[in-house]
Amino acid sequence: MLRSSRALGLLACTCAASSVACGDTGQAQLPDTSSVGSEPDSTSADSDESASNESATGQDSHSSDPQTGDPETDEDSDPDEDSDPDEDSDPDEDSDADEDSDPDEDADPDEDADPDEDADPDEDTDPDEDTDPDEDTDPDEEPSETSDDTSEAEEDCPSEDLDRAPEPPSVDGFDPVVVDVHWLSAKVAFDVEAREASATATLGFRLGEVGGQPLFDLRQDVREASLDGEPFDVDRMQHHDVGGGQGARMRILDRDLEACSEHELELTYRLDTPDADGAFVIDWQDGGVLWDLGFSDLIPGRFLEGWFPANLTHDEFAFDVEVELENADREHVAIVNGEVEAGSDNEWTIRYPEHYASVSPMLVVVPLDLVERAEATADIDRNRTIDVTVYRHNEAPGTAAEHAEHIRRSLERFGELGPYTHGDAFVAYIWHKHMGLSGMEYDGGTTSLERALTHEVYHSWFGRSAKPQGENAGWIDEGWTTFYVDGGGNDPEALDPFAGPWTLDVGHPWRRSTPSASYGEGAAVFAGLAHLFGTSQIEFLMHEFFEQTQAGFITSYDLERFLYCDSLEFEVREIFHRYVYGREGSADDELDCD
Repeated sequence: MLRSSRALGLLACTCAASSVACGDTGQAQLPDTSSVGSEPDSTSADSDESASNESATGQDSHSSDPQTGDPETDEDSDPDEDSDPDEDSDPDEDSDADEDSDPDEDADPDEDADPDEDADPDEDTDPDEDTDPDEDTDPDEEPSETSDDTSEAEEDCPSEDLDRAPEPPSVDGFDPVVVDVHWLSAKVAFDVEAREASATATLGFRLGEVGGQPLFDLRQDVREASLDGEPFDVDRMQHHDVGGGQGARMRILDRDLEACSEHELELTYRLDTPDADGAFVIDWQDGGVLWDLGFSDLIPGRFLEGWFPANLTHDEFAFDVEVELENADREHVAIVNGEVEAGSDNEWTIRYPEHYASVSPMLVVVPLDLVERAEATADIDRNRTIDVTVYRHNEAPGTAAEHAEHIRRSLERFGELGPYTHGDAFVAYIWHKHMGLSGMEYDGGTTSLERALTHEVYHSWFGRSAKPQGENAGWIDEGWTTFYVDGGGNDPEALDPFAGPWTLDVGHPWRRSTPSASYGEGAAVFAGLAHLFGTSQIEFLMHEFFEQTQAGFITSYDLERFLYCDSLEFEVREIFHRYVYGREGSADDELDCD
């Protein structure tokens, strides 16, 4: 995602293999490998929480959200934000919705909250200590599906997704556990005449080797719920502060479930503006609707969980959704980075692959008469071709053909750096106004202003192929894209030893937002590394790093270890110590290169 700033003028977005459907079925070839990603607006220094509040209703970035009433302020108004001193605010880019001013952001980045760290499946449990799940149950409580000792590891059920998960917190008397989401299926109905939308979503998940109370997130007001076909009290799935900073709350399902057990959670709710700062609204039109998922990595709750139940960004799962427009007088188009099947008028079934995560799916529903469409073909990866499809809002500058050509050139340029891992398609929707951010990347796609397109396309390599494992690592793709795409290597400068320390990686395992400083100070970190190695060498090293991590997940530690162990330059350790983790003094901890 790209933030708004005079100096950087960047947007960061990426998307995956894409399809668009109107009256006919359009399907894209999807890759076999997994990829995930998304990111904040890197050119704006806007206030992280309110800026992305710009709605899709035509309000400018300073206006209030018509549904939430949240004021949108200029990103420079945040006294706590480590913005790039060279960043200028674009009058059209006033509000950066993507960064939280996080009071918990001073958490010691040294605290070894490794997002790769697994919950200990052998944690102090006695295999003989099982109790009858029906024992002494409160008649007002739903029956437990496991023993009282929910931490007992009963089976061996390994999961790569859970291997990447943060260690669960202990909060408010609960001992919750992270689950492995296997699939999500949803149905959404928009009643255009009544201007109401409803949704039913079913989440299929499995517990890991430790039983307990499942964690998930959804920023909608749930009206009805069932667990494994039995009614479940919606009051027993409330949000709780898990310590990741402002807005980084998670729902805890108040039911003890057995280790390695599989379940289905069905939720019914009125679909409305997500309960997350800056969330996009449903833009009701005369005889139609404009709906954009509007992801952002600068604010918690702004990925898929804003609209549908989901896990955090480490988890990959298949997702399908049926979308139906009732009482619509206009023909609409669904712009997606997945496979789409068009039904009768204004009905679509959209399928996203199992290697997608909560940051990956792109979905825009818009009246067909509001957009212009164009196509292009990019030749990359040794004569491999990528089909480019662009939809431009009629009020956006330029033409769809011009934007498609822009994206084609960018794909061919970046295709020389490493494999394109999003199938054979790239899809883009060109915004007609600033949306609280300049652009957003998805797997093989983007929603963006024209000026941010190059930045967002590059995120199909760093950001949505080599994906941050959590928001602690979100600074990497934003900082590197800002440095690499926007010419930061032309005159790299050494880092000021008296500057900082800067905290780009907070280190808290439940951190849910990328710092807006990632664009300015993150780019400065790479400028310092370029000064150390030379611009051509740091570019070579980052491309090598991508080759090793494509279609996978990355952390700050992964990058530090790669750069240090390749060069044995101790200054790499010092740069990460002070300007990434925000620590005083010298890097005196050991880093194992074996």
